[in-house]
Amino acid sequence: FALETRNFTVVLAVNAAHALAQDVESAAALILDQNLPDVQGLELLSLLRQQGVAGPAALITTHPPTDLENRARAAGVPIFDKTRLHDGLFAWLADVVRP
Repeated sequence: FALETRNFTVVLAVNAAHALAQDVESAAALILDQNLPDVQGLELLSLLRQQGVAGPAALITTHPPTDLENRARAAGVPIFDKTRLHDGLFAWLADVVRP
């Protein structure tokens, strides 16, 4: 993933269960794949919020349906297209992650 090449520390979780077991409370930002094998990314974010994880979050996916866009917007979560991550993800990270 291109984040490591830009000096971001990345904690990778292969599914929601793995993500929930990680210590991500101090994460500067969360980037969640919407299409995880066990739950959807927006659902995982809700579970993480219940655990007290409060940092900024974004979803990555391809061709998000309108209902997902609406739910993400209501939750204050931007969505970035996996095929064009450079279009906005790095700018979003620069906005939300302060050195």
